[in-house]
Amino acid sequence: MAKEGVNLFASPALHYFLYNDITAETFIKDKKALDNYIALDDNDIWSAIKVWQQHEDRILSLLSSNIINRKIFKVEVREKEPTQDEINQLKKLISERYEINLSDCDYLVGVNRVQKDMYNPFDDHISILYKDGTLKDITEASEILNIELLSKKICKYYLSYQRF
Repeated sequence: MAKEGVNLFASPALHYFLYNDITAETFIKDKKALDNYIALDDNDIWSAIKVWQQHEDRILSLLSSNIINRKIFKVEVREKEPTQDEINQLKKLISERYEINLSDCDYLVGVNRVQKDMYNPFDDHISILYKDGTLKDITEASEILNIELLSKKICKYYLSYQRF
């Protein structure tokens, strides 16, 4: 919003970061970036969020109120990706409940996918130390923990949305 020219309440330090395109390189080239970063603290953020509760932008106001009132998004952990119909239904319910445009519900519903290897012998290395002092890789040390089982990829989907 700030990049689009919307006036947002902010301390000078926070204003600097909201209204400028700051990259890691900016900190190296411009001392002002580091000075503003050092001047920024949690009080700047909390003060802005408190004021933003009253902002005319319905989404900013709602999200700010959620933070202040500790009304966090509902999160569902799923084995399968939510269908587009499920997501659309959630957006419709949220749109009706909070009287906001359906298109704005993109800010209030999200899906993330997390994939993790239980054990990757190329990245990780778990060794078992025996009483005689020898070391063996976990895949060699245990018949139960074979490489196929250990290298299985785990994939979860996180559906997060505004509570209604």
